Amino acid sequence: MDVIHGRDRERRIAQPKPTKTESLRKALTRNPGLDLRRVDQRWVEAGHPGGISLPLYDKVRAEPGIRTYRVWAPDPGPRPRGGGGSTAAKGEVYQLKVTL
Repeated sequence: MDVIHGRDRERRIAQPKPTKTESLRKALTRNPGLDLRRVDQRWVEAGHPGGISLPLYDKVRAEPGIRTYRVWAPDPGPRPRGGGGSTAAKGEVYQLKVTL
């Protein structure tokens, strides 16, 4: 086990670890268009434990006035597969009935 003495010890003690909020502010200052997935990926790649939560991401984005709009879009439904003319499902359906 290495023991840290003198100036190296003082430097390590004097430099606190970056917080999620500070890192998020710094990243969004550089590029306000970053989404949560990319910000979280950068946090993990830097070797920090845990991840950035959506509430923290929204809070830090709201501080400088960056707005996030989320809308609920209806599901467009199933998409037809292949280029065939028939829209009927191709395949087999199995039904199992168990009576006790």
